[in-house]
Amino acid sequence: MLGFLRHVWPWGKGRYLAGYDLQGNRFYEYPGKAAVSGRTRRVVEYRRRLAHAEYVDEQRNLPVQWQAWLSRLRETAPSLAELQNERLRFQQLRENVAVIQERERAERAAATLAAPAEPPKETSVVQSAPPKSEAQAPIPPAAKQDDPIAQEAERRWKREQMNKSPLTGFRPVDPSLDEPVSWQPRAARRRGARSP
Repeated sequence: MLGFLRHVWPWGKGRYLAGYDLQGNRFYEYPGKAAVSGRTRRVVEYRRRLAHAEYVDEQRNLPVQWQAWLSRLRETAPSLAELQNERLRFQQLRENVAVIQERERAERAAATLAAPAEPPKETSVVQSAPPKSEAQAPIPPAAKQDDPIAQEAERRWKREQMNKSPLTGFRPVDPSLDEPVSWQPRAARRRGARSP
């Protein structure tokens, strides 16, 4: 009877602890059905008994070293010292990024204080794009900010430019070159042979 139960309920049989991470998750290795070939089944048991989706929803990730071990990209399980060194490296990286960002903010603030008080001019897409030729892209009328007539003329000009077909500057290929012609095969030349 006991043999039958072991056969039906094989849990815990051959399972061993491979290690754990800094959050308390445990990683186990089970002999799988392919244990004859030496391949074991690797699993993670989360500290709070969460499903994987719940664990990911809480913005937690398994360490990269353990992910590599689970997916068999790594043969040996990572040690706690290795995981602590990686956490320390990440913390130093975050501190360095914060220092760089603070330095850039200070440089931007100094540049805005040193810049003249004149507000930057807004340029439209049509004005900032360089014209391809004088005939293709007419220069927009210059509008002063105080002149409503000039502003209306500029708006009208922009509307006209937007309503133009994008194919106005397209020149079609000569239609005679697009006509089908009969195929005239030539005799194959021998490679390496000299022509007279």
